[in-house]
Amino acid sequence: MSWKARIGLIAATGLGFMAILIPTCVISRVNPLVIASWNLHHHARFYDEYPRTYWYWLAANPIELMIALGLPSAVWCLFGLCQGRSVPVSVWSTLAVLVLMNLIGRNLGEVARLWMLFMPLLLVAAGEGCHKLRAGPSTLAASTALLGLQTLTLQAMIQVVYPV
Repeated sequence: MSWKARIGLIAATGLGFMAILIPTCVISRVNPLVIASWNLHHHARFYDEYPRTYWYWLAANPIELMIALGLPSAVWCLFGLCQGRSVPVSVWSTLAVLVLMNLIGRNLGEVARLWMLFMPLLLVAAGEGCHKLRAGPSTLAASTALLGLQTLTLQAMIQVVYPV
């Protein structure tokens, strides 16, 4: 695909987003810039109340991302990333954005929720890892079972901390 076509697709995506955003804001009389400003202000208040160091989060964010992605999926993703050129550019771009977001330090925690939109592209690398290592149906079943076990374990831990 040519660069002109790619720029056209990016512009079309932006125009589509604006075509939904602007009428919605006009109808609801909402200013998204004011809302973003309030969110940043209230987000900063959290760290005034519960201070954490930048270095702590620099290490914790990737771990939280791997847990949110699912540990078996994260391992497959790492195998996929080791394949280098066979991984699509979109995966490397996603990884670059995540590293940049982590280094900037604007979101110190809540990675599982805030970075959720990037996870599907990381799963593309997981698929590449499965493909390159010739993972068959039994490996996929074992990975799915391990994801289920991780989900149940996390749920049990949450129930201990926050009883229902």
